[in-house]
Amino acid sequence: MAENPLKQKFAEWKECLEGANPPIIDANSVGGVIGTLYWEMGAYEGYEGICKADHTSPFATQLFGRLTAFNYIQVQALRVRRLCEPWSVPTDSKTAKDTSVYTLRRIVDEMKQQRKAGVLTRENMCDVYGIPPTAEEARRRFDEAIANSADSASWVGAGIAGNAHNMFDQICDKNGLLKKHLLDELDKRLEVTKNAELSEIYYFVDKHIAHSASKSSRDQVTTDLALRVANMKKVIHGITEAYYCLTMLISRAGQDSLVAMGWDEQLGNLSQRDATIVHGAYKAIDADFKTIQANGYALLGIKAEW
Repeated sequence: MAENPLKQKFAEWKECLEGANPPIIDANSVGGVIGTLYWEMGAYEGYEGICKADHTSPFATQLFGRLTAFNYIQVQALRVRRLCEPWSVPTDSKTAKDTSVYTLRRIVDEMKQQRKAGVLTRENMCDVYGIPPTAEEARRRFDEAIANSADSASWVGAGIAGNAHNMFDQICDKNGLLKKHLLDELDKRLEVTKNAELSEIYYFVDKHIAHSASKSSRDQVTTDLALRVANMKKVIHGITEAYYCLTMLISRAGQDSLVAMGWDEQLGNLSQRDATIVHGAYKAIDADFKTIQANGYALLGIKAEW
């Protein structure tokens, strides 16, 4: 029997999402970068909260405010741009694609190629998962495990196989091929030509960070800091939904909150009031994850992790 070509692809995609040595966090993996985005978001929103609570605070000066806001937007924009970079061809090759760069767009672009080649099928994904190729066989094994085994691990394994087939019922067409609709939904969150806010971030990086662009060129990008921050947050939420969707599909596991731990140990000599404000900012972001996670799973037609 020929080797299933998806096995190697799934291994590469899993490393892209999680890094080479999970559960050790690789800061350059997709999950690591997204975690950093939210760590910075919490810090910035905590900073804004302190300024609003006390206009006499040293943090509330116009100098610090503009510097902090613009630097925050720049680093967030760069990280977003990295996560959404397309699948590129190295300069020394006309055909080989660069698999050394961790981006969500790379995974989606490669999934499109695998689908076009007829490889991204229910049968091949079942083989990668190590589960029966049909829902009927999965149910039969689950019933046998319940009837004949006192080993709860057998029940859980058979149950997970059933959950996987429930998901495949939603995301695969009648021929067993992954539906184009799922890839289209991911594109809406990761493809610059299909997302106006993401396009704005791309142009901002090009015109304000990567290059010294002319005034007429820079004027194509909004200068409203508040709007830019709001758009950034919307884009990051969409990216995170795509991440949760792909992590469940590829790694077959849900992820908890991506807000980096230890932020509460870095509050230094903030007053109790200011520390409470920062704490509230992180807690609010953490609470958003329930909705973001649910939206990501909904792309697969499921309501919760297995």
